Amino acid sequence: MNVIAIQMVDATNHSHSELGLTLFNLAHRYGLSQLIDEPTRYTDSNATLLDLIFTDNERCVSDFGVSPPLLNLDHCIIFCKLSLKVSKSRAFQRRVWDYKSADFNSLNTALLNAPFDSAYEIFDDVNDIASYTSDLITSACSEFIPNKIVTIRHRDKPWMSNEVRRAICKRDRCFKKYQRTQRDEDKLYHIVARREVNRLKRDAKQRYEINIIRSFSRENLNPRKFWSLSKSVLGYNSDRTIPPLKDNMNLISDDLEKAELLNCYFSAQMHLGQHENDLPALPPLSFLTVERLQEIVAVEEDVLKYLRQSNPHKSCGPDGISNHILKYCAHSLYKPLTKLFNFSLHSGVYPSLWKVSNVCPVYKK
Repeated sequence: MNVIAIQMVDATNHSHSELGLTLFNLAHRYGLSQLIDEPTRYTDSNATLLDLIFTDNERCVSDFGVSPPLLNLDHCIIFCKLSLKVSKSRAFQRRVWDYKSADFNSLNTALLNAPFDSAYEIFDDVNDIASYTSDLITSACSEFIPNKIVTIRHRDKPWMSNEVRRAICKRDRCFKKYQRTQRDEDKLYHIVARREVNRLKRDAKQRYEINIIRSFSRENLNPRKFWSLSKSVLGYNSDRTIPPLKDNMNLISDDLEKAELLNCYFSAQMHLGQHENDLPALPPLSFLTVERLQEIVAVEEDVLKYLRQSNPHKSCGPDGISNHILKYCAHSLYKPLTKLFNFSLHSGVYPSLWKVSNVCPVYKK
């Protein structure tokens, strides 16, 4: 960035210059620091500071300075060395369910015959009963709903497949072998492998485009799916990863560290104290009726109604039980779930399994 006649070290000397203190005030407003503190252009009559380096985090800059000019130029070279830790997005595995090919009739029959009541004979803790119930549901679903474990890689193209990925690995191995041996035979192997990768990529892209066209041609295409496909085709899918966070002038890039930082911040917003005396005093209550609610009981009819109203398009939680299962297996699940709800209400303990959720913080301006 070139700025004429601006000396950031002594900004008061230029209050009457062409730009005045505009740049200085702008940097101060956004918390920017200017690092270069020596002239960068020398002439026969004067030396001026024209080239600047701004940063909002000086700890990320390990070294900076001004180097001599090249050849006979009058401009010096400025440089800075950044000390950044770039975190690579990690691949993770996820179980994917094919609900369109599920046998819900057999699944409902299996859930009706599942030994949910055995949990109350074996366990006394509501956490163990909730985990046992969840395991029974998941086990029955895995038997009657086609599923597989896939590896999610954020940087993969939407048309990427395992076949293409294996061909790329083979191409890279052939190239490394040719670099090591420099034999014409190994070079030929590398050329053949490279052509195979290009062919597989071309076929995968073509299949992906055909599937997109078929999806748009469906008569029952809902608006939600339409806009999802449109964003995918037009490249409007935004990166949902959380950018690096600043903690006391330190940039946090690791996913686990970012999650811990956000968790500590949100939990620090509310503090009730460790003892009874630390709790705030409640105002006196004036009852409007003589009737009292002694206990809360979950009714089977209500549980069945809300299970049938579950939105199957909502994502599931960490337990892997989606709203598809709750909605289409409501008739076989409402009784064991009602019993579990009432046991939790009677014991006054909320299952720890239900306290875990996937949270995505959304930045707001």
